[in-house]
Amino acid sequence: MGMSGIAAVVVLAALGSGGWSNHPMAAADQPAGQPLAGANASPGQPVATAPEPADPSTAAVPVPDGRPELRIASTVSPDPMIIGGESVYAVTVTNTGDQDAEEVTITDILGPGTAPGRLPSGCFRTDETITCGGAKLMIHAGQSVTYEIPVRVDPSLPAGTNITNRAQVSAPRATGDATQLISQIRTTADVEIVMTGPPTVTAGDDITYRLTVTNRGPSPAMDVTVRDATDGDRTTITSRPAECPGGGPAVTCPLGTLAPHASRTLTFTVTPDATGPIRNCATVHTGGGEEKTANNRSCTSTAVKPVRAPAPTRTYAMDPAESAITAPPPTPLSLIHL
Repeated sequence: MGMSGIAAVVVLAALGSGGWSNHPMAAADQPAGQPLAGANASPGQPVATAPEPADPSTAAVPVPDGRPELRIASTVSPDPMIIGGESVYAVTVTNTGDQDAEEVTITDILGPGTAPGRLPSGCFRTDETITCGGAKLMIHAGQSVTYEIPVRVDPSLPAGTNITNRAQVSAPRATGDATQLISQIRTTADVEIVMTGPPTVTAGDDITYRLTVTNRGPSPAMDVTVRDATDGDRTTITSRPAECPGGGPAVTCPLGTLAPHASRTLTFTVTPDATGPIRNCATVHTGGGEEKTANNRSCTSTAVKPVRAPAPTRTYAMDPAESAITAPPPTPLSLIHL
């Protein structure tokens, strides 16, 4: 082998073993896929090439650190909500992430027509916004926290109104969430009637009935009407309340709307046309929304006693001789002492 052949072998050995290179462009600076030229390389001589870069799709990707993932949900009970009644919003926050959530803040925005009751511990109110949690609230990964917020529905709202409640949750370095709940409202009233009358009267005397109608709530009672058929075959109505127009043997009283916990009292009289027990019942009805109707009817009974005949006058027969009255003789004036 000549000297030129020995020099080529030395260059290839140095390049193949990762050794030195006298070429001004190092392997790191050589364009990918281009041959690396040896110090003494010449056309026709073997050359070394740089390796192809790795496929990016197969390269290892760093996995980011986990973080809290907060989810919020709301429910209300009862649903539909009751006008004038109390409902409870249950706001639940769940941490679905793999890290604990610290300084969790929950806000619940009440809809118009609702007013909060006594708030749970850890909550406070600012106008229509209820805020719970804060710096001291931590929700561990995989766990939940629920706050129950009582509210009362304005009794002046009409039935069928929609009430919107909005809630959201946030925490530092955590994914937050928001929700919205729309609920309808309905009327529920409990109207009661109580009828009273005297236990006994004497024939010819009037019977006075007293009717008391009360709305136990919680909603206003609409289209309240009282009816009393009386005992038309045995009594005659002698006076009616101003709220009960009309005539005939029955009493009908349209009272309109009765507010929660309000009462109305009606008084009327009848004259019995017969003796014996007289039973009378009155009823009350509304335009709807009543769940309890057992107290919508009330009755009373009055015993009419006959007039007692006067006791007969006794007469005694007297002896004619005893019936004669002999007057004493007059006293002479001369014997009168002046």
